Amino acid sequence: SSKSKLILSVSKSNNLLDGWWIYKLSGNPLNHSCWLDYPKLGISNNEIFVTGSLFSDLTGFSESIIFQISKSNALIGKNLTWRLWSDIVGSPITIIPASYGQRGNYGPGLYFVTQSPTTGNSVNLYEITNELTVNPQLTITKIAKSEYEPSGYALQSGTSVQLITGDCKILNAFYLDGIVHYVFQSDYQRSSYTGINYNRINVKSGTHRSYTYGQLGFDCAYPSVASYGTTASDKSVIFCFLRSGATIFPETRAIMLDSNDTWSNSILIKSGDTYVDAFEVDNTVRWGDYSGITYKFNPSQPEIWMSGCYGSTQTLFSTKYNCFNTWIGQIRGSILNSVEQSNESQQDLTVFPNPIIDLFSIEFNVEYSATIHIEIHDVSGKSGSSLFNGQLKKGKNILTFNKAAFAKGVYFLTIKDDKKIIASKKLFIE
Repeated sequence: SSKSKLILSVSKSNNLLDGWWIYKLSGNPLNHSCWLDYPKLGISNNEIFVTGSLFSDLTGFSESIIFQISKSNALIGKNLTWRLWSDIVGSPITIIPASYGQRGNYGPGLYFVTQSPTTGNSVNLYEITNELTVNPQLTITKIAKSEYEPSGYALQSGTSVQLITGDCKILNAFYLDGIVHYVFQSDYQRSSYTGINYNRINVKSGTHRSYTYGQLGFDCAYPSVASYGTTASDKSVIFCFLRSGATIFPETRAIMLDSNDTWSNSILIKSGDTYVDAFEVDNTVRWGDYSGITYKFNPSQPEIWMSGCYGSTQTLFSTKYNCFNTWIGQIRGSILNSVEQSNESQQDLTVFPNPIIDLFSIEFNVEYSATIHIEIHDVSGKSGSSLFNGQLKKGKNILTFNKAAFAKGVYFLTIKDDKKIIASKKLFIE
């Protein structure tokens, strides 16, 4: 806490080569032995908002706070005028600012969103109602939404070390045409694989709509979202996300959801060069840092800039590490224009109990009578065991197995016919 700082940089002009005004604010603004982490930036017409989480030197997470800062002095290098919002109603773990999604007027004030980082069915919509000089208030509205669950850790090719997918905290948001858009990660189709959970709140009516995307057999994690429309009424959005799985190295991808609620084909931004095992603890590695996205203001065609991490190698003090590196990319135009088909035909699969102690059952549907192959694979993606090969009837099927000689750990189960994978799910064997 004695050394914690919040660094805010503002370009001196619209030519970024002209240099930057760099401001240092205390990372212990309440003077109670805390340090600041996870800063997020929001911008309105006349103000800058920075949110962050305070952590006690001794006891861990303390609270989330908001800096409300006047733009006028920040743009010309003078001392900042600002206010700190703390002790926020609802005690959010993180609070995410929603800047304007394109170029346009926004303010006075700003919208923010937050939710429970684990499971739940509500989201809090906050609003700072006015500028610093006009008696601003911080209001809160609780909005119901659908249930969601956290997912398991992600696998990666070539190693048993898993990637920590964290929890279900909102990762970023924007506001446009009366709607707050926000995104986080959660379990996809009760599969234990991580997927994108994208949401829209109509701030006037308080109505809420959710969309999910995932790829069974892979973990799609740490998503960020930006507008990809040319007008304020165009609800097209683009996501940057990280992906890993037992057959691939950690990589960065992008996908679009258009105004007709149609998902595009996902595209590869940067493939992983290797798996990651540097600084592993309990056979896990931290994942997802330094991922983000931003809309380019006033483009001639939709354009965003994004950053994400991928599996790479670095040498530190003459030692080579398999670690994460960061990739910055530009996406514009209609590169994302074909419809994603690959995983929507896969069927729902239930495994119970999961984690597995002894016997376990699986329940799934078969579209037509066929020869079905059921296999369990280890975390490297190699085939561990064939559980079943035989003819099954059309409709619901329930099969029971013994965990047999499988050691304690994480596996994944695949069900396929002679043409395609029908379903896939992570297994946790105790």
